[in-house]
Amino acid sequence: RYILGYHPHGVVSVGAFIGFGTDAAGLSTICPGLDFRLCTLPVNFKVPFIREVVTALGIIDSSRKAIAKQLRKDGSVVVIVVGGAREALEAHPGSSRIHLVTRKGFVREALLAGASLVPCYAFGENEVYDTLVPRGFLTRATRFLQKRGLLTYGYSMPIF
Repeated sequence: RYILGYHPHGVVSVGAFIGFGTDAAGLSTICPGLDFRLCTLPVNFKVPFIREVVTALGIIDSSRKAIAKQLRKDGSVVVIVVGGAREALEAHPGSSRIHLVTRKGFVREALLAGASLVPCYAFGENEVYDTLVPRGFLTRATRFLQKRGLLTYGYSMPIF
């Protein structure tokens, strides 16, 4: 049993989705016997079409209950993009800011399940999309609305 702590979040975690949400990297061949499950926000299971896609790919929601249930199975690997929405808002090409200080729930879940913690860093994740850098009024206003969305809903719409 393992919990992979994936960094950085990037705008939409493209590397985590391709590498662990699908079998594009061939993990089922490279690591036979391990069942990789990427976590996503529970809200993604409430949106039509997105719900069907993430369910078909075997992606689980990032709630404590879903993670604990998955970790009860032998050979399970839960992949958590630890930085979350705060880290996503800081995703800019050429930089890498990791938000980990307030993110401790995955450590608790690993301890409760007897799972090993495995760090995972994806080089180039922040280079996938070019994002707005707060300079002018419009960009600052957009950033303000993104941060409001983060505080209100727990996630923020990416603008790139």
